[in-house]
Order: sequence, then structure tokens, then C-alpha cells
Amino acid sequence: MRFEELICYPKFSKEEFEKRYAELKSLGIEELVEGGRTIISGYKILGKGTTSLVIKAIYKGKNVALKIRRTDSNRESMYEEAKILEMLKNKNIAPELFAYSKNFIVMEYLEGRNIDEFIMNANSIELIKAIKKLIEHCIILDKLGIDHGDLSIASDHVIVYDDEVRIIDFESASLNRKPQNLTSIISYLFLSKKPFSNKLLEAFNLSRIEVLEFAREYKKGNIEPIMFLIRKLENY
Repeated sequence: MRFEELICYPKFSKEEFEKRYAELKSLGIEELVEGGRTIISGYKILGKGTTSLVIKAIYKGKNVALKIRRTDSNRESMYEEAKILEMLKNKNIAPELFAYSKNFIVMEYLEGRNIDEFIMNANSIELIKAIKKLIEHCIILDKLGIDHGDLSIASDHVIVYDDEVRIIDFESASLNRKPQNLTSIISYLFLSKKPFSNKLLEAFNLSRIEVLEFAREYKKGNIEPIMFLIRKLENY
């Protein structure tokens, strides 16, 4: 598969390609680069979703992630997602936004482990730092009125690297829904049937009943139980 077909995936047309190629040039994209775990017709890319593809690219001499709106996407543009990334600029929560247009988003390229893999292999100090940061990120998202929409499947949307925790892929995010980021991530980490849930509960000396109560109180607007949880993490 050629780059042209990725730019106009899944239905290629010369007219659409020429428009999109001009967009890429105007954004400052210098080169598209093969690489990633997802394979489309033998071509390695970073990711494939129902509305977009993500591939590596070179922008101003550095590696970036380029999100491409699929030609069969139900989204008219990438503007909504870009607007949300702009709101999160310099907050170290999401990939940094560099540029965008109707069909593309140019953003920071992140390499790391997904949250599931990280938890299963982390030591107690690493675990506490990462979980605390993730909870704090979700509280900020909730306060900003941004609902990510997919944190109930956090393994695909949370990356941990060095001392950083980032939430990625805001294509399902909305400013028009009641945010449920914190309750979604708490449920995923502590209440799911994932093999690491018991590990976390035991590591922080918590019960499922306690965590459920924290989530219920937070939904009512009472943040103190969650702050208690954060302080409890800090004390371990």
C-alpha cells in the first residue's frame, strides 16, 4: 500500500488526494514514515480507528503522530478534536498539538507502555506515581467539561513512559456530555475483572466497596473522598 492510499483511506480518489496533499504541505509535513504495531496491507502504522488512521511523520525535523480523517468517516472534520487538544495544551495530559486542518491533526509522537502492561510490571513507587497522576488528569478533564468517552477501555487510551502519564485519542471526546473521566478510570483500574485490579486493591489496602463509595460521592459533586484516595496513594 502506498502513502497516497493511506492519505485517502479506505477509498482513494485522485481529486481527494490532491486536496489532502495540499493540506499536508500547508501544515508543514515533510515526510511520512512507516512504523507501528498496526498493519494495513503490509504497511506498518501507529493506529487504525473507525474514523481515522494515525501514522508517523516528520514535521519541522522531528517525529510526530499524524492523524488522518478516513474518507468514510462520519466526522465532517478534525476541528472538534483539535479544539479539545488546544484546551489541554501545556497541561501534560494529552499529546501536544502542533497543527491541524480539516483532514489532519499533527501532534506529539509518544512511545511508552499501555496502562495494563505498565501496571503489571511496575514496582510500587512507579505504580503510585502513575495512578496518582492519572487520577489527577481525569479530575482536570472533568473540571474542564471534557468527556474523553473511551476511558472505560483505558488500555487503548493511556500511555505511561518515564515519569509521564498521557491520555491519547480524543476522537470520541465531547464538550457536550457530562464528563465521566474520573469514574470511568476508577472503575477500570479498581473494579474491573482485569488481572491487575486485585493487585491495585491489595497494594493500596482498598476494598471494592470503598472505591464504589468514592465514585458515588464524586458523582454527587463531593471531591473529598477522591482527594482522600490521592492522599492515601501518596502515603504508600
